[in-house]
Amino acid sequence: MAVFRIELAILCLMTAFILAFFKKWRAVLLIIFFAGFASLPILIDFQRSQDLASPYALYQKNLSFRMVDHRPIINDINAANADFVTLQEVSRRNWSVLNGIENAVPYQAVCPFAAIGDVAIASRWPIIKDSVICPEKLGMVAAQFETPDGKVWLVSIHLHWPWPHGQRGQAEKIIDILEPLDGPILIGGDFNMVPWSYILGHFVDVTDTKIAGPVIRTFPLRDLVVLPIDHIFAPAHGQIESRPQLGSDHFGIVAQVGLTL
Repeated sequence: MAVFRIELAILCLMTAFILAFFKKWRAVLLIIFFAGFASLPILIDFQRSQDLASPYALYQKNLSFRMVDHRPIINDINAANADFVTLQEVSRRNWSVLNGIENAVPYQAVCPFAAIGDVAIASRWPIIKDSVICPEKLGMVAAQFETPDGKVWLVSIHLHWPWPHGQRGQAEKIIDILEPLDGPILIGGDFNMVPWSYILGHFVDVTDTKIAGPVIRTFPLRDLVVLPIDHIFAPAHGQIESRPQLGSDHFGIVAQVGLTL
């Protein structure tokens, strides 16, 4: 229901418009009130951004295991001058992407996930020894890096689709792993879930982060609607922008983030 909240609100308003022809004014007012009440926080999210001292760039991308030509995404990541990169659906077919960005972000970790591909992180800053967390087949990888501003955790996440698929159970297991981490956390991922959902709110609370804004739609669903399901979390909101699909079924996103408020 959360995924299609805006679309449902529009459907409600269309219903109210039809009821107005029959002069069902109480029903019209009630529908408009609830549609507006449900939509207002989302509309605010679509405008949200924050101008911060944000010295780091995080590039988030679901590569798509079907990607054929890897050169465009390699060029785009390198051109973005990213300090951190989070990737999903890293497969044998597109493994050359990690090789192609190795000069810019040489410190990399990959964790097995599913048949569609693994999850990966990369950084221009060194990985702290023995900090890599790789719960195999859970859809996450994390490691702590030493930056000029101190230590920071970098996490890549790929969640399953929501009900009737196993998203909630998977998310709760990942949250249990993230909760005890000490220090600032940066997260990039394909969450297959919208930012105003309960699950993403739980990630925010546990990791003491905020979702970089404004909300950007990243995944075209059967050419009917483009869903905002790829996100970047940082200690402060940060400023986010969209990147082209470049052979993937997802748009990429880049956020300028800081490690402290």
